[in-house]
Amino acid sequence: ADLSTKEGQLSVAPAIGTRKIDYLVHNAAIIDPLGKNALLEAGPEEVYSILQVNVVAPIILTNQLASNLKAGSRILLVSSRAGDRMVEGLGLYC
Repeated sequence: ADLSTKEGQLSVAPAIGTRKIDYLVHNAAIIDPLGKNALLEAGPEEVYSILQVNVVAPIILTNQLASNLKAGSRILLVSSRAGDRMVEGLGLYC
């Protein structure tokens, strides 16, 4: 699924159907564009795509798949050190 689009995000749950889930792992992310001024130079579409994949998609997918989670299941949000501290050149990713 293309997690940068609403349609892609909403296509995952129907594809899974009623199957039960033990683990839900969110590991999709966009790191591009890179560079010292990337945060200021990125266009609106780039910013939108990054936020859709890195922030919105995990929330939507968790919401859409909540009824598929088995009792005692786990949700894992994979991140990096850039998730809690600024790294020069990775402004949009951080």
